[in-house]
Amino acid sequence: MITPRITSSWAPRLAAIAAIALLMGCSGIPDSGKVVKVDQEPSDAQSATRFSPVGPTAGATPREIVRGFLEAMLAFPVSTGTAASFLTADAAKDWRPTDKTSIYSSIDVGGSTTVTGGRQLSVAIDHLASLDGLGRYRNIDATESVDLGLVKVKGEWRISTPPEGNWVSQRYFNDYFRPFETFYFDPSGSRLAAVPVYLVAGEGMPTELVRSLLRGPQGSLQGQARTYLPKDTTLRSTVTQDSDGLVEIQLRDSLATLTKQQQERASAQLVWTMRQVPGITGVRILAASSELNPLGQGDQSLDAWSEFAPRSGRGTYYALRNNRVVKLSGSDAKALGGNWGKDAQGATHVSVDPADKQIAAIVGAGKRAVVSRLSATSAQGEQVITGTNFAPPVWDVRNDLWLVDQASGVSRLRVVSKGDPREVDMGGLDAFDVSAMSLSPDGARFAAIASTDGGPASVYTGPILHNVKGEVTGLGRIEAAGTTNTSLSFPRTVVWDLTSEVTVVAETGASGPQVYTARIDGSRASGGGADGEPLLPTVNPAGFVTGGSAQSAMYVTDIDGALWFLRPRGSWERVAGQKFSSPVYTG
Repeated sequence: MITPRITSSWAPRLAAIAAIALLMGCSGIPDSGKVVKVDQEPSDAQSATRFSPVGPTAGATPREIVRGFLEAMLAFPVSTGTAASFLTADAAKDWRPTDKTSIYSSIDVGGSTTVTGGRQLSVAIDHLASLDGLGRYRNIDATESVDLGLVKVKGEWRISTPPEGNWVSQRYFNDYFRPFETFYFDPSGSRLAAVPVYLVAGEGMPTELVRSLLRGPQGSLQGQARTYLPKDTTLRSTVTQDSDGLVEIQLRDSLATLTKQQQERASAQLVWTMRQVPGITGVRILAASSELNPLGQGDQSLDAWSEFAPRSGRGTYYALRNNRVVKLSGSDAKALGGNWGKDAQGATHVSVDPADKQIAAIVGAGKRAVVSRLSATSAQGEQVITGTNFAPPVWDVRNDLWLVDQASGVSRLRVVSKGDPREVDMGGLDAFDVSAMSLSPDGARFAAIASTDGGPASVYTGPILHNVKGEVTGLGRIEAAGTTNTSLSFPRTVVWDLTSEVTVVAETGASGPQVYTARIDGSRASGGGADGEPLLPTVNPAGFVTGGSAQSAMYVTDIDGALWFLRPRGSWERVAGQKFSSPVYTG
């Protein structure tokens, strides 16, 4: 499924109106056939449309009861009371719809058969994906036949064996669920790390967002995420937002036993998670009626705890041009001062650290990595690291340099941190041939273009493993980027855009190489010139870079040395000059 990076505000609203009109006009549960996803990014305006299904009618057949139950799970605002009225009392008591949400692309209710004690219906469901109790998305793409048992209660059929969790259609998910992030900490407690989730939009969203956060990361980031909110901490009441945008969170438990450092980090988790609430201006945290604010300055501002935050996205763009390092600003390119602005040593790739102080360059036909000060005026102080077929170098949030090259035909990763390089475990990328890598703004994940056994390259993401000192110890398990319906083929390059999104120059069809953005949970991909979005010119891309926000500029170099620039909400334009390569961003 391909949706535009820059979206229209009207098409999603019309799609939502059409979807609810369909629900109100008929059962809302198709007998057969696929439900087609609306290829638009959802808008919060869609959430205003309501659907209130009716309960069971007298004399309803088993098939009508099942269809009514499936339709009732599509209620908006979310309510499970009507759906539960289709169940027996014991089944309603045991049914846990919030534990799991299954998203289906189509569903077919079969006829009933007589069994001991009642009836049984088989429901054929094409699962697209699922959400766990925290709202974490997982692709499934599998067909399943589920048997639902029915018995008579006071002469009326009721479901005695309901399905696991809640079932919603793909259209319902597109219309009403929104992507968010809950924030935890890395093992060292020095940086916030984001975990992507989906929650239903609407008035109850802030409450559900806090509840998801309080339940903890539960295995996200392969055990690399930690929380400073005590276990079993719960909300005392719903999260409220006043007319000035101040959000108030009332926790049932006191946090007075936490140290000041722990209170700071618990506050940071709540503030940075709540920053996503529309219209928010600040956060007030009450823990057992006592206000939690380690800063001691009243309500907590949205700018609080920025020292723990992911990279800001306010970095600098650089590139190579005619064997010189240049700084890019819009469609202008200016050579640096110092050695690198005069002679880049024939570098094929360069990368500048987030502090704009150090540069790493791959020289000597990919056999050497040279590291020095960006402003160096001589070769004095340069560090040279040898290898074979170096991939483009990257810097992490600690200003440590990552170098991937080939050792005995297998990719290896070395991390340089104020000294000699040390090799770290490749984890899920072991035995892969890695041609490019990018690191997330929060330092929690990596993305890589890799192939194995001589096959085509794909984009993979996974967690970065750290020790309690914050040092990298290895890479975790990997997952292929893209979605059930979208394969990002022949990827040229990958960069991390937002904390839960990567941007890739790849192909999905006949349009040739285009820029796509994919959520790392596999829920959606966007781009490719859909809905009038500017298409990348017909070029053979060799390099790509974008900044750390959804409104950042983009640069693409082609194999002929041309540089193309896309400003936010603009169109692609060519930058004057030739022989550009290796565009990079320091944010």
